[in-house]
Amino acid sequence: MDVYRDIVEVVADASGLMQAKQIVSRTGLLAASAKIEGTRGKLKRLVERGWLTEDRPGRFSLAHRPARASAEGKLSAVPPACRGGLAAPACTSSGALTLLQVAY
Repeated sequence: MDVYRDIVEVVADASGLMQAKQIVSRTGLLAASAKIEGTRGKLKRLVERGWLTEDRPGRFSLAHRPARASAEGKLSAVPPACRGGLAAPACTSSGALTLLQVAY
């Protein structure tokens, strides 16, 4: 199970901003404090890597739509941080970021 992919999919399907506890319940996890805090940390990492935005404190939305899944099943797109080359450590040589590169 790829938690980061699940989080991005839940946020992408949402009609508005989402909080960590809403995302936890939609991914099928128990809405316990530890799960919510762990998810909040993952959300912050996804913001740092350009996949999500935190429009207001604790409220997240999709930063951009992933282009499509590659042959390996990895989501790939060029997030704002990677445009123009290797601007961020998570960018690949082609300027693209794969969601599966997000470190746990």
